[in-house]
Amino acid sequence: MILYYFIYFCSMFKLYFLRYLVFYTVKFHLLSNKQQEQEEQQQVYPSHSNLKRTQKN
Repeated sequence: MILYYFIYFCSMFKLYFLRYLVFYTVKFHLLSNKQQEQEEQQQVYPSHSNLKRTQKN
């Protein structure tokens, strides 16, 4: 019985650990992606304004 409880506890722990691990990795990936997107947008907007200037000229 003790062994059974031990195995059960380990499996539950693994499940929760994996779930939290996945949750936090996804969260960090999303955060890093948002930062990258913001940087890309900052890079893109000046080029857009440059394009508009050249079109006006």
